[in-house]
Amino acid sequence: MWSLLTLAALLVLSIQGRGVIVFGTDDPTHNNTAPTGALAGSGWQWVGQLSSAQATVIGPRHIVTAKHLNIGGAQFVFRGVTYRVTSSTNLAGTDLDVFTVGGRFPDYAPLCSSRREVGRPVVMIGRGGRRGEAFGTHGWKIGLYDAVQRWGTNVVDGTLVAGTAELLQMGFAGNAGGDEGMFSSGDSGGGTFILDRDNVWKLAGVNYGVDGPFATSLSEGPIFAAIFDARGLYIGFAGQQQLIPNGPSAVATRSFVSRISSSIDWLNTQIAAPAPADSVVLQSAAGPGGAFTEEPFYGVDTDLRQIEVPRTADRRFFRANGVRRLAVESVTDALVRFRYE
Repeated sequence: MWSLLTLAALLVLSIQGRGVIVFGTDDPTHNNTAPTGALAGSGWQWVGQLSSAQATVIGPRHIVTAKHLNIGGAQFVFRGVTYRVTSSTNLAGTDLDVFTVGGRFPDYAPLCSSRREVGRPVVMIGRGGRRGEAFGTHGWKIGLYDAVQRWGTNVVDGTLVAGTAELLQMGFAGNAGGDEGMFSSGDSGGGTFILDRDNVWKLAGVNYGVDGPFATSLSEGPIFAAIFDARGLYIGFAGQQQLIPNGPSAVATRSFVSRISSSIDWLNTQIAAPAPADSVVLQSAAGPGGAFTEEPFYGVDTDLRQIEVPRTADRRFFRANGVRRLAVESVTDALVRFRYE
């Protein structure tokens, strides 16, 4: 964790992505399943677990996450199927890492290409810490880290540039309903999704950081917290703290995401890249002499030399290109696992 810059409002942006905290409740079971109603299909279905963090599926074989996590050849679990990262690339000057995985995803998030995000509603998806005890009258401390995926809502209220990277920001002011969210512990690399002007939910940002840390005095160790009114608090790490003055209006702190629209051409180029020629490709057919085609949904772990595919009710025959031998290792109600050589 480190501070990147000081903003005019005396708020410090730090890489401290955590799980989503919501304004209206500290119930740890709140918003820990996919949104429904008007928020159905708002991005939850495209976020998976990358090692101990998160990433969003953006193409048939690609995911995007935060570079500052420094995740290498990790496993990625998506809808119960395990994949292995086979390569990665970063857009210089940004916190965006795109990973290629073995296998194929059945569907993926559309990307927000419009640069008119300000004022649009978002759903923020994170995996981690709960809302903790009160931090005076300013907000709440970060509570227990439980690695549970949760969501919150907010509205994009601005943009900024950190170095050469463009970010979107969402304030935590308590004026956007009980599900208003702010990032907490374990959330970096997850996705923030926007309801675009064509009424389609799209990936607008990769979760990046928050304002902080905070203290009530210079003699107190600064901590990260979900703050809806920072007036009178010190912000920054020890030895670099600044007082946020008392003024007539509350000073909300902010969550930040790496802006997808500013990197859309680069992202589309990565997604369009063909799979490596030596990729393991799982194919199936209705019969041994039938026309074999690539399975639409399967994961390949090149380290463990295994393939996982969801189990379905229909009868299928499988083969894999690029392997000498394919054998069934296990079968459950949900999954078939193959071992290959």
